[in-house]
Amino acid sequence: MKAISGILALIMLSCVGNAYADIKIPAGFKRAPLMPNNNLNISCPKAPPPFKGSLLFTSKYEGTDDANSIVNPDALDDYLEQTNDMTELQRVIADLSNKYLRTGNVIYRNCALDVLSAWAQSDALLSKSSNHTGAAVRKWTLAAIAAGYAKIVFSSAPQPAIAPTQKQLIEGWLEKMAVQVIADYATNSVEKVNNHDYWAAWAVGVSATFLNRTDLLQWSYEKYVQAMGQVDIKTGYLPNELKRKGLALSYHHYAVQPLVSLAVLLKTNGYEVFKHNNSALERLVSATLRATVRPQLMAEVAEENQKTDKLVSGSGLSWLEPWLVLKPDAIIPFRWQQLRPMTSSRLGGDLTLIYAEKYVEKSSSYLSHPRPPLINQINAWPYGRNIFDDKVFAYYRRNFNRTTPLI
Repeated sequence: MKAISGILALIMLSCVGNAYADIKIPAGFKRAPLMPNNNLNISCPKAPPPFKGSLLFTSKYEGTDDANSIVNPDALDDYLEQTNDMTELQRVIADLSNKYLRTGNVIYRNCALDVLSAWAQSDALLSKSSNHTGAAVRKWTLAAIAAGYAKIVFSSAPQPAIAPTQKQLIEGWLEKMAVQVIADYATNSVEKVNNHDYWAAWAVGVSATFLNRTDLLQWSYEKYVQAMGQVDIKTGYLPNELKRKGLALSYHHYAVQPLVSLAVLLKTNGYEVFKHNNSALERLVSATLRATVRPQLMAEVAEENQKTDKLVSGSGLSWLEPWLVLKPDAIIPFRWQQLRPMTSSRLGGDLTLIYAEKYVEKSSSYLSHPRPPLINQINAWPYGRNIFDDKVFAYYRRNFNRTTPLI
C-alpha cells in the first residue's frame, strides 16, 4: 500500500508544475562548445517513427536457462525487430546531442527537438500494455533521451531559447514517462531488485534535472541506497547479478554503469553517496575491476566461467569517466585512455565529452577525430595484454584476494 500511495503522490505532484528547488546537473552537461560551428548546411538524420504499439516484447533469453545467461538466437532476432525504433531513437538523440555539445550548432539541437516532439505528440512508449522486457525498453529509452535532452537544454551554447510550446510538449511527455517508470519498478521486492531498477533510478534521476522535480530525484536516491544495501559485505559483489552465471561479470559492469552515473548526479545535488553499507560503491567498483582483470574470481562465486566479450571497450567501461569525477585518484588497472571516447547512449552519449573536461580541452586528437583506436587485434590473455598497465596489473594480481577497496 505504501508503494502505491507513493506512486499516486508522484502522479499528483506531476500536475503541480515546476514549483521545486533548482536541481543541479553535473557540470559537463553545461559545457560551452569545444568546436563552435554555425554551418547551416546540415541535414537532419533519418529518425525512427514514433512507436505507438504495446510494449509486449520478446526477451532475448526466452526459452533458455533459468539464469538468463544464454541468448536464444531466434528470440534475439524477434527482440531486435520489435525494439528497433527505440534503439534507433536512443542512437539518434545521443549522436545529435553529442554534436550539439561539441559545436553549439543550432541545427543539431533543432533536429533532436523535432524528433522528440514527434514522439511526444504521439504519447509514444506510454502504453499500459507491457511486460518485463517492455518496461525495460521504456526505461532504457527514457534514460537515453532524457540524458540527451539534458545536454541540449543545459548547454551553454549561445543559441536562442527553445520555443516554450515545444519545451512544454517534450518535457510533459518525458515527465509522464518518468512517472510510469516509477510505477513499473516501485513495487519490486528487495529480493528481486537488480540492474533494471538501477537503470530506472538513473532514467528518473536525470529526468528530474530539467523537470526540476525533487521528488523524482529523491525516488532515485532511495533506489540508490537500496542498491548499496545489496552489495555483499565480504565480496563486494551484487548477489542478484551473480545469478546470471556466465554473464555475472558482464552484468556487474552493466549494473555499475547507472549506479556510478547516478552517484555523480546525486553528489552534485548534495546527497551522500559513499557512506552507505561500509563504502558499498567503492567496494562494488573495486570488486568488478578485480574480476575484470581476473575473471576466475567471479567464476568461482558464480560457479561458471565468465563471458568477457566487449567488456574492455569504450562502451563496456564507459562508467569510468563518471567514476573518475567521483574518485579522481582512482587506480584503474587498464590503459583505459586508449578506449576514449567512452560512450553509452543510455548514460548520455559521449561520456568523455561530459565528464573529462581537462582531457577534451587539451587533446588535439579528440578534438580533430573523436574515435577510439582499434585494440582488438592484440592477442593475449584476457583481453589484450598491453591494455593493462604493467605496474597496476601486477598490483591487482598480488592483491586479488583482498576484499577492502583497492581504489
